[in-house]
Amino acid sequence: MHHRFCEKELDTVYDAFYHEFLAQKNMSSFFESKEQIGKIAEKQKKLLIDYLEHEIFDPALYEELGKSHHDRKIPFLSICEAVNFLERATISLFLHPETHGDSVESVIRYYEEAERFIAKGYFFNDMHRFVQTLTKKRNKSNAPVVAHLMKIHVDWMMELDKIVQKEPLDYDRLEAFIETPCRFGKELDMLKEHTHTCEEFDQIKREHIEFHKDLYVLHYTLKREDYIRAYALFQEIKTLILEIETLLFVINIFDISEELKYDGLTRAFSKRMIAPILGQEVELSRLAGKPLLVAMIDIDDFKRINDTFGHAFGDFVLAKLVRLMQRNMRRSDYLFRYGGEEFLVLMPNTDLEGALRVLEKVRRKVHGHFFKQGNRETRFTISIGLFEVDPEWIRSIDGIIEEADKRLYEAKRNGKNKVVYGCLPR
Repeated sequence: MHHRFCEKELDTVYDAFYHEFLAQKNMSSFFESKEQIGKIAEKQKKLLIDYLEHEIFDPALYEELGKSHHDRKIPFLSICEAVNFLERATISLFLHPETHGDSVESVIRYYEEAERFIAKGYFFNDMHRFVQTLTKKRNKSNAPVVAHLMKIHVDWMMELDKIVQKEPLDYDRLEAFIETPCRFGKELDMLKEHTHTCEEFDQIKREHIEFHKDLYVLHYTLKREDYIRAYALFQEIKTLILEIETLLFVINIFDISEELKYDGLTRAFSKRMIAPILGQEVELSRLAGKPLLVAMIDIDDFKRINDTFGHAFGDFVLAKLVRLMQRNMRRSDYLFRYGGEEFLVLMPNTDLEGALRVLEKVRRKVHGHFFKQGNRETRFTISIGLFEVDPEWIRSIDGIIEEADKRLYEAKRNGKNKVVYGCLPR
């Protein structure tokens, strides 16, 4: 098969591609130098020419390309955008009267196959790395029941990974393994002994059922070699696993004594609970590749309340404020008393817009509320500093709190009674 095209025109296509994508800071950061980019471009052009002129296509090369891109943490969506850009630009080289329609079809087939096997590399690499991370984490749980259940679940995932990673993939063995009930499902009833965690127990059961449904679909997509769908599906599976782990962690928290868990005055989580809870959410944030949102809240001019009405009324205000904030936050948000009249809020499973919506609601509710005890009554405002953490940036728990505190200071400096938010440059 021979397709009429000019290699110089193909050079123009790839030059335009790299100029377009490397102009974006988030893309250029994935590459070491212009020389490296040039070598990559030359290799990609050769692979395309080999396919168009000789129908040579080696799936293993593209799978390795997918794995290397995944190692560099290049989002798969960016790869899809790049493939679409190159496909359209390459097709334009063949849109002239003397070109046979087969040329355009060959270009489309080439990029479809390239994208499919790049996705295969992403899928296999992502699954293996995720299971490795789970394996490292499985012994960190303190409560025996939770640790036992997580070990069962992770061991099962390790066996699944071994089956999937073996080349060639044995689809019959994979199907048989998925159809065998896992011990986690059988032993989940151990959680019934924790009568105070019935809601979490029921949710874990639901998530676990969904997890196994997705695995059936994953087997089907792998058998059809639909690796793009397989990779997307595994993102859903990861989310379910992380939700199950979060719920197990909540159950673990219940095993900590009440005195250690809650602040005696306000009944918000105590400061000593910040490290274990925030530490857990940081790990989940890394695994899921999702941002973490942390807010610091401070009562404006709280000293005036103590000086005017006394410390007993000040304590009453703090306890009332916590109840008011908890009523207007999501059930999944964590509220800690950080110290004095300062509070820390951890907001998992939301985006910046969702977090701002909740915190603005809290700020308005506090502003409009009268705090009354006997013949003493006052109104006050709060300032809030919100920090969106990139999971790739996370250095330490103290560093996260410090960044939220900087935004709080900015809110105070700019007039108080407001929410100031920000994130580090990415």
